[in-house]
Amino acid sequence: MQIDAAGLFVAGGFYSHTPLQVGRFRDAVDDDRRGRELVKLVKKVRSAGFEIGGDTLKTRPRGVAEDHPRLDLMRHKSLTASRTYLSPDWIETPRAADEVRTAWRSMHPLVEWLTTVIAPENETYRSGNDVWDTAFAQHFERLGMIFVTLGRRTAGRTYGDVTRAPEFPYCGSS
Repeated sequence: MQIDAAGLFVAGGFYSHTPLQVGRFRDAVDDDRRGRELVKLVKKVRSAGFEIGGDTLKTRPRGVAEDHPRLDLMRHKSLTASRTYLSPDWIETPRAADEVRTAWRSMHPLVEWLTTVIAPENETYRSGNDVWDTAFAQHFERLGMIFVTLGRRTAGRTYGDVTRAPEFPYCGSS
């Protein structure tokens, strides 16, 4: 989530990765069941008004057929969903928290899918200079892998009160 002079930006997804995680993502996209699940989730999030983005290859990954049914997703090195609200009238009202909650809930199934396939139990996460405890990182990611640009994400810190909804205890601005 980001608030600036232009308005409100809400996003989530798989945006910081290791080569192993990109491999897991592509293996899941290649799997018929998992890959079709992702196609449905991306379509649903896109139809809810989110832009689908992320780092992508200009060509297909090595070893991937040019007629792969999910080639567009196989090109991704990261996958994000985002929505920008350009200076809405409600930005300074309690409605802003409701809009953020609604956006997070809309992204949740996609983020849950990404977390399941990319983030196994016994791994330590690195984000910049911060090392995240796996349990904290997975909890945070399951809640939305939300981009927080108003403060640094650090293991053990809880976040402010953009929302007090119990399903998002660690999300918000610091």
